Parts: sequence; C-alpha cells; structure tokens
Amino acid sequence: MTTSTTARIWKPEIETMSREELRELQGRRLREQVAYVHERSPFYRRKFAAIGLEPGDVQGVDDLRKLPFISKDELRRSQDETPPFGDHVCATREEIAWLPSTSGTTGTPLLLPRTAADIETWTELNARAFTAVGIGPDDIYQNILTYNWIYGGMALHLGAQRTGAVVVNAGMGNTEKQIWALKYMGTTAFHATPSYLIHLGNRFAEAGETDQLKVRSIVAGGEVGMAGAEAKARLRRLFPRVETLADVGGVTDVGTMIWAECREMCGGHLAEDSVICEILDTETGEPVAPGEVGELVFTDVVTKGAPLLRYKVNDLTRVDEAHCDCGRTLARIPDGILGRADDMITVRAANVYPSAIDEIVKSFAEIRGEYQVIIDKPGDLDVMTLRLERAGDLSAEAERDLLRRIDDRVKMNFGSRAEIELLDPGTLPTFVYKAKRIIDKRKGESEQDAVDKAAEQQRG
Repeated sequence: MTTSTTARIWKPEIETMSREELRELQGRRLREQVAYVHERSPFYRRKFAAIGLEPGDVQGVDDLRKLPFISKDELRRSQDETPPFGDHVCATREEIAWLPSTSGTTGTPLLLPRTAADIETWTELNARAFTAVGIGPDDIYQNILTYNWIYGGMALHLGAQRTGAVVVNAGMGNTEKQIWALKYMGTTAFHATPSYLIHLGNRFAEAGETDQLKVRSIVAGGEVGMAGAEAKARLRRLFPRVETLADVGGVTDVGTMIWAECREMCGGHLAEDSVICEILDTETGEPVAPGEVGELVFTDVVTKGAPLLRYKVNDLTRVDEAHCDCGRTLARIPDGILGRADDMITVRAANVYPSAIDEIVKSFAEIRGEYQVIIDKPGDLDVMTLRLERAGDLSAEAERDLLRRIDDRVKMNFGSRAEIELLDPGTLPTFVYKAKRIIDKRKGESEQDAVDKAAEQQRG
C-alpha cells in the first residue's frame, strides 16, 4: 500500500528496509528473473549456453557475476535478425501493451516492448521517485521532456499523475509557450534537461520575470550537469525561490527514473529493489572499490517485456551507501553521471570528464550556461579551447579578471591550460537535450555538427 506524499516516502517498506533485507529481496527477484528469461527468450538461452550457465546456477546477488554482459549492439542485432522485436524480448505479441523506442542517436532505434505489468511497475517506481523529490497532490507539474517515440516523457507523465499532481504535457521545444505556461498555469514543478533549465532561467532573468514564477521543485535529467554543487548554485541564482533541485536519471532501455534525489539533495537514491547496480572497472570488468568511479551495469529484475541482465550502459559514476537523513536506506549516486566511458577525453595525458567542465562553467556567474569545448592537435601537443558566452556586459578590466579566474580553475582541475574565448550571448547553439558541447577535431568532428544537432532539436 502506497503512502501519501505528505509522509515524503512513497513505499517505506521498500525504501527504508535494511541492507540485509534488500539483498535478500534482490536475490529472490534475480533468481526469478533469470529463470523467466531462460524460459522465454532464445537470445538468453544462447547466451547462457555459450558459457555453460544453467538458471539454477544463479541463487543470489553473489552469483550475479556468473551472468554474461549484454550490450546495445547485441540487442540491435537481435532486433535486425528477428524483426520487429528481436528474440531477446520475453513477452508475446499479445502481452505487449506499449511499444516505445530509444532515440536512435547512437544507431538504429531499439524497440522497447512493455507489458501492462511493466507500465504499472514503472508508474509506481516513478511515483516513488517524484515523491522523494517532493512532488505530489499540491503540485502542477510541467513535463518538458519528449513524448515522441521514446519512453521517458509518457512514463514520467504517468508517474507524476500517480502522485496526485496535475500534469502539463508540455513536451520539448517551443520555448515561448513553455515560458507562458510556467507563468500562466502557475507551474510549481517542472522537469527538463540541465541545458534547457539554464536556457529558461536566462530567459526569465533577462526579461526580469523570475519573481512571477511559483516553481518549488525542479527536476533535471537526461544529461550530465545537474548533480554537482556548482550546477545547483547556478540554478539557484536563476530560480531563487525553488526549494528542491533534484538530479534524476535512468537508461531508456531499462527504465526511466532508476535514481532520484530526495529533498536532502545529496545524491539520487537508486531503485535497488528493482534494478541491481554494479560499478565496474572499464578495463577489467571487475568491481571497483567502494566509492570509486566505474562503469554502471544494470540488471533489471522487475521488467517482463524486454528485461536486461548485466546491461552495460557506458555511463561513469560512483555509488554511496552512507546514511541519508531522509530515512531511505537505498544507495545513492552522489555525483550523478560523470559522463560516458567513451566521452571521456584525454588532453595531454590528463583525463577530462564532461561533468568537470560543466562544473567549472557553472561556477562563474558572469557566464551563461551554454559553452563549447574544442579539442585539436595542430602540432605536437593537444590544444583545448573553452568557448563561453558572457552573461552580460563586462568592462575590459572585469573581462581580464574573469579570464584569469577561469584559467586558474582550468589549470587546477586539469593540470594544463586552455585557450579561453568569451562570446556574446546567443552565439553558441542552444540544446534541448543531449547537448553536443565537446568537439574533438582529432576525431574529425566539427563545430557544424553541434549547430546541426541543435537546429534539429529545435525543429522538434
């Protein structure tokens, strides 16, 4: 039985259970899921047979590492070879109730068959996450995520609706109407990518209309850039009346809000009862030490349409099991997603994560949210250029001081200098989601790639 949102915990019997009880629940669900996929899916039967694994070999979480990894490329091949769904899918045609897909930004869109039971499961999990953020019956929730094709927008809509909130199905784009709705409808909570949040905040600040907003809660996901202190400080300056700035996240292929920050805002609580999380070394595939950064690997133990076991999502993060004052015992992702394993860039032998650049940019009030990083190697050495937009007019002296402070911060974080360019507001492309801000010319990328992607997003 779910609780009211006034208690701030949607399902306390799960969210506050002991770590020992959680591990037992995970083990039971894992055993059931392994048996289920083996019975239902030729894909999984082949994977298991290739390593001599029988379903009975997996009795608990300690046996998780006996299972083979799964990659998105394997799922795409499964779909191509056994269209339209692929033989990794466990539900029959008659059991499938919803057919969203991935965005296709990294290849052919992957179909994500969902059963009626899956829809109910993830509606509950998303309601749980929204309740942690503080969203409930007193809220008007403006959902600024896409409803087209992919899973996220509609799944989050259903979750917010389950909490009792009024849902505005805004979808992405059409900034002028988003601004109108935020003011006219009295929106108290909204959900967007970090890029778009800053874009909206700048628009309100420039128009002097920030005080017209009634927003109490802001939810951000879909990109690197919300979990850090600098990002939240920047958004607090843009939205000074907001009480909760929550980082949430998930993987479309698995589920929507796999983690969500509570009102303590010290990292997103994982839905560990439903999706078991491993943090593994990117080179060896072995677990990293507690608290260290590694690649996220998810095992979904609740979905029935197309469940994914030991699914490598290529995201880098760390996990913290320390006590949270909200009372939840579920582990947290304290830093959000640091970036994708293949997005990490190396400049003069230093590893540079997108999240680290994002934190630097958001720490300076004189800089707008949009930025661009150009990596090139015109000679023997790598050169990193950081292109930033001024938030307003600066005197020559103030601009020199700003450049010096940015340069000092870059050297402190990365151990080497960067060329820094200050640009007028509106010079750089504005992204709605999945911003393309790092241009690595060493790989043949160009600034025009980012311009084209932003233009495509604005067209919807």
